Order: sequence, then structure tokens, then C-alpha cells
Amino acid sequence: MNKVYASFGCNGHVVIDLQAEQRRRHRQLYMEALRTLKTKEDLFSYSINGVQIGDEIYESYLRTFSRPTAELDRFLCQYLIYVAIGYFVFFEDFFKQHNVLGAVLSHDIYIQMGILAKIAWKNEVPVYLANAHDLKRTLGPDQKWSEFSKYPEYFSQLDKGSQEAGIRWAEEQLSKRLGGAVGVNMPYSSKSAYISDFIDRQTAATEKKKIVIATHCFFDNPRAYGGMLFPDFYEWISFLGTLAEQTDYEWYIKTHRDFLPGTAKVIQDLVEKYPRIKLINPNTSWHQLKAEGVGYILTCYGSVGHELPLLGFKVINAGYNPHIAYEFNWHAKSIDMYRRMLLDLDGLGDIRELNKIYEFYFVHHRLSRLNQSSYFDSWGSMIAYATKNVRSDEIFETVMREGDGRLAQVIEAVDEFVASDYLSEAEMLIYKN
Repeated sequence: MNKVYASFGCNGHVVIDLQAEQRRRHRQLYMEALRTLKTKEDLFSYSINGVQIGDEIYESYLRTFSRPTAELDRFLCQYLIYVAIGYFVFFEDFFKQHNVLGAVLSHDIYIQMGILAKIAWKNEVPVYLANAHDLKRTLGPDQKWSEFSKYPEYFSQLDKGSQEAGIRWAEEQLSKRLGGAVGVNMPYSSKSAYISDFIDRQTAATEKKKIVIATHCFFDNPRAYGGMLFPDFYEWISFLGTLAEQTDYEWYIKTHRDFLPGTAKVIQDLVEKYPRIKLINPNTSWHQLKAEGVGYILTCYGSVGHELPLLGFKVINAGYNPHIAYEFNWHAKSIDMYRRMLLDLDGLGDIRELNKIYEFYFVHHRLSRLNQSSYFDSWGSMIAYATKNVRSDEIFETVMREGDGRLAQVIEAVDEFVASDYLSEAEMLIYKN
């Protein structure tokens, strides 16, 4: 591994080893944290010297120990608080003691990467997010996902021929996905939620408004896009379970057909806790639920936001999401706004900008994906090679296996990225035009 690093100029490794004064400060901050952090909200918003590290601790706990929500009274949660404070103390001093010009990370979440990224941003040091999926230069925590709001601008800057070709491609892809094809621009998916086969009826045969909660994975980076209204998906569903008691709607919950281990147990516990919410068989098709009269879908930021409006569902997002620039679904900007939306579903009005779904899909899945044109033939083709883990060394092996031509293509893509003053792939295409 050292030889690999040395091949592109790395001189060595930074070893996280606290000195005596740092250990004293680490211990003092940790004991203070144990005294003051009493609730999940306290943990999530926990900051040191203006740098919020609590959200990194929170999500690391969910991910590391497959827990649906934070539990401050558990030793493992307290252990991660201890680890995170150690990371913070070390890197805060490191940036004071060295002239750091940049931080190159695979991602900017969880304790090991997220805290370093935030300290870099505080010191006005750019963070380069480089992985098999993307390549970005960021100057702040909100920049990574700010491009979602620019999607209409990206599309409008393309020439008419490129726009028309993009729309045709999007229509074809979404037609496949809604027709039951598996893995269309979603290589991680192993089962389709749009099968044509119907099973036993899942909802009551009444005229009441029917709402389905479309779940997410409880353990994997709930605030992936930064602006979710709740600290985790467990708290989101708990909010909905309490709100359900104030309505005359029928409430249902549905997982992905290929849900991860552990999800079923969490959902079952929530359904028992909030009996107004009924569990739907995961194998139920969205086509069947539409036929049964379901009209409203709740998600935080899921792909159902651009899929289900095409079937006539009204989709409400719980905060910032990739569809934020469009009106083919609804976006709650605060918990109070979310509550008001849910208590007055008639006030939502009709679905708008339905035709804009194809524009969104093209920009999201093609125009803004660097790997589609530079690193690999497509994200899907890369996944076909990297069968173990998309973050494993198989990514590197894939490039090397395809020979010098592919490696030269990667180098050219990175050179172009730098020469364009670190524009995103979507911005580079517009820049070239």
C-alpha cells in the first residue's frame, strides 16, 4: 500500500496520536459532553468551537451498530462520542500547526471523514470528494448538494438537440423502471416495486384518504442530503405515528422489497407502537396500491418522488431532496409546514410539472454523473465488476484491468476537472458548450 501511495507523490501517513496536553483536553471535553448531552437533539447538534460533530457521531452510531436511532445511555454511543472528540482535538491542532492546502476524501460523513471535512471548511481549506461515483471540490457543507437546486439551469444551458435526446433517454429508462425492470439506474436494487402481479388486497375498501409511508434504510446516513427535517428515519416515522392519531385517514407503511436485515424488526416495533399505521406486504406493487385507491406517499428524499407522480400519486418529501427545484411533488421546509401539509391534504392541489420529471431524471442520472462519461462506461458497468463493495479496491482493479487506455481516460478526466476550475460534470458540459 505504501508503494501505491508513493507512486503519486505521498510522503507518508498522518498518525492520530494525541500528546499529553491533547489527551488532557480530550478527557475534559468528553466528561463535559457526558454531563451535558441528555437528549438525541443535544447529541445531534453537539458542537466544539463552532464545529458541529454531533451529527457525525449520531450517524456513525446508526451505521456502525445497525441501530435505528441514537441511544445516549448505551456504552457504544458514549464510546463513539469519545472517539469523535479525539478526532476533533487532533485535527483541530493539525490545521493550526500545518499549512494545509486541501483535504482529499472519499466522502464527508461519519466520524473519520466528516469531522476532518468540517475542520477543513472552517479553516477555508477546500475538500475534494473523490470516489468511483463522483468528483467534487467543496468549500462548505452545503455545497455538495446545492446542485440539486440548479438542475433546471443545467438543463436550460444545453442545446435543443441534447435536451431532446436527454428527454427521450429518460422516458425510456423510466418506462422500463415502472414496467418492472430491475436495477434501471439503480444497480443496488435486486427487486422491482413495479411488478404487474397483484397479491391479496392490502388496504381497506373505503373512500377514506389513504397514505403510504415509503421507508428508507434506518441505518445508512439518514441525512444524506443535509436537510431532512428529522435526525433519523425512526424519529420521522414516530412523528407520523403520533400525527396519525389526529386524522381520519388510513395510514400504511411499506418497505422496499429487498429491505436490509434488521429493517423488518424495527418496522414491526413501530407498527406495534403506533397501531393506526398498518403494515403492507413488501411484495405489493405500487400499481396495485394505486388500484386500491392510495393517493398519497410520504418519503424523506426517495426515488418515489420522481417515479410515483407518473402513476398519479401525490408525493410529499420531509425536507431537502434531489427534486427540490421541481413541483411534481411537495417539499416541506419545516416540521410545522410538514404538519400543516399532512393535516390538509386537499390543500395540496393537483400534481404540477409532470413533464419535468424526465428533465430531472436526465440531469440527475446522466448529466450530473461524472462516471457516466469519464471513469466508466456507466455506474452499472462498474458495479458489474466490483461485486464485493463499491468502495473496495475492486474499483482500482477495474480501471487497471481495462488497460492503459482506460487509465489514460481517467487521468484526462481529472486533468479536465482541474483545468475547468473544478466544475462539476454537469457544469463542465455546459462550460464546453
